[in-house]
Amino acid sequence: MGQNRKKTQKPLKQRFLKPDIDPVIFQTYDVRAVADEYLSDRVCYYLGKGYGSFLQRNIQSSIEYRVSRQGEGDSRLQTLDSRLTATVGGGIRLSTERIRRQLIKGILSTGVNVYDVGVTSTPELYFSIPYLNADGGVNITASHNESEYNGLKQVIKSEDGFITSISADQMLEIKRTVLEGDFLEGEGTLIAVEEGEVVRYHNELVKANCRLGREIWIYLLDRWRDLKALLDTIALLDFPEGLDSKKWAQIRGVLDLPPDFEQPATAIKHPFEGIKVVIDFGNGSGWRTKGVYFDLGAEVVALNDTPDGSFPAHVPDPIKARYRKQLEEAVIREAAGCHREVVGIGFDEDVDRAIYVRSDGRVVEGDRTLAIQAKPIIREHRGRKRPGKPRFMGEVKFSRMTEEFITAQGGEYIISPTGHAFIKDGTKAVIRGLRADLSEVEWEGKKIDLRKNREPVVLAAELSGHQMSGHEENWIFDDALLATVKVLTIIANGLKGGETFIDLDEEVPRYPATPELNIRLATNVLTEKQEVVDVVVGLFRQKGYDIDTTDGGLIKWVDEEGRWVGQALIRKSNTQPMIICRVEGRDEETRRAIEDEFFGELSHVSTEAVPGLDLASDDYIRCSNTYL
Repeated sequence: MGQNRKKTQKPLKQRFLKPDIDPVIFQTYDVRAVADEYLSDRVCYYLGKGYGSFLQRNIQSSIEYRVSRQGEGDSRLQTLDSRLTATVGGGIRLSTERIRRQLIKGILSTGVNVYDVGVTSTPELYFSIPYLNADGGVNITASHNESEYNGLKQVIKSEDGFITSISADQMLEIKRTVLEGDFLEGEGTLIAVEEGEVVRYHNELVKANCRLGREIWIYLLDRWRDLKALLDTIALLDFPEGLDSKKWAQIRGVLDLPPDFEQPATAIKHPFEGIKVVIDFGNGSGWRTKGVYFDLGAEVVALNDTPDGSFPAHVPDPIKARYRKQLEEAVIREAAGCHREVVGIGFDEDVDRAIYVRSDGRVVEGDRTLAIQAKPIIREHRGRKRPGKPRFMGEVKFSRMTEEFITAQGGEYIISPTGHAFIKDGTKAVIRGLRADLSEVEWEGKKIDLRKNREPVVLAAELSGHQMSGHEENWIFDDALLATVKVLTIIANGLKGGETFIDLDEEVPRYPATPELNIRLATNVLTEKQEVVDVVVGLFRQKGYDIDTTDGGLIKWVDEEGRWVGQALIRKSNTQPMIICRVEGRDEETRRAIEDEFFGELSHVSTEAVPGLDLASDDYIRCSNTYL
């Protein structure tokens, strides 16, 4: 690999440093920009060179595993040598194929081999890395942004086996490499992968996880060396119509499971029988996942399932109320007189986020779905009489309710900065601390005590619908298909006891809160966005408020006895030109009072780059109009 570590010659570096790459495209942990304006062919080529050079400098080759599989029937392995490999996929945006060609060309020029895995959602791209045993990967997508945007979600496999999105510090390293032209040179090999192969096997993984359950799935992943062979084996299993000890014994024998693994309630042919799912695909990359729900026994009503990068129905951002209106109306319509439990699902374009809609049309966001899933996980942990507590992680935008509910059930809760990359870093920090037998780990300014609780993070989530299963279960990927199947599994189990999705949701307390509020800025420069946040935090700090600065400022209101009564969050967006806010109170009166004070202060904020905040750029604030 040393021969591939040569830096580019100075003439090429000088030629590179023309002012055609705007640093604004580099966000906190990915690349995101208006494609035709900022992501020219030349820029995308150099982004590929930057990512390839980053891999070469940061990863050891996985050649030992690849050599061990020679002769196992996968002819693609015969073409590989000691060079690193990356998978490249992309969604259905109109600029994706143009970007893909140049990105691959750039990566190959650094001496990194490339698997072209075709059209993929982001979780499918993530999955392609362990499936093909690659060293990293890039998915070309702008997620929930408008159609003119595109970007790169870059993934890396570390030497100790973690497969995660690059961190903020790693993003800065790639940014420096690209802007300075500090590239490595080599000649990589392009390996084609059959279109749809990765999608097909990812679908099989989700079905296997559902039917066999978390505990058995983790056991199998740990013991089967070949992921493809494991999925092929499970796909051929004849699951019974219902609980059947004789057939389960046969399945257990095929999978070489120990006898103490009893048949899970979901280890049947159609665990979702009795559920109708209404899915808004947003004309994005997830249309090929429909078969998963069918195969598990659900009735499926598909909305906007034709892939179209112009997004004719609406912007693929289901966290925004105006973009999920069609879904909410469809759920209410389908639920009228229906004998099945109707559940709505809204995906973003690249299917790493999902929101849920109850049969009465009410949305259930990421903080509540984490709480709903935590309860049975904690109950199962206790039932197996295991020591410690299951750990869960949620972001700063979550309702305070999430922490209160999870801890009341007997779990442990960790608060994280917003951003799936930050959450993945936190999950890794806990696991690495446990592996090293540490008494505590420090992460994002907080200490996590590992002395009494030796459990990893089992589930993590964001308000926007990102959900990550633990490393030992799904490599900490934010996978909305897997997330929705997990939520539907809990709903299916609830139905057996007479509980609907509404019942499960209402078990979790609810504090009055605003939706996520997005205040548009005229800048997308990270430092200029952060300056606005710092000014606001400074104003409230001068007034004596307790402020958690895990991510931006979580300003807390307390009563005379020091008890929490509400909070207001302000933080910069990691990907878009806006600041993000959310206000919550213990009751409606308190929430309104906090809103008045909070937005009253924001209306006077001014910085050099942002002389005033356009509060009316957010629908909720504009409709409230008290602060304008």
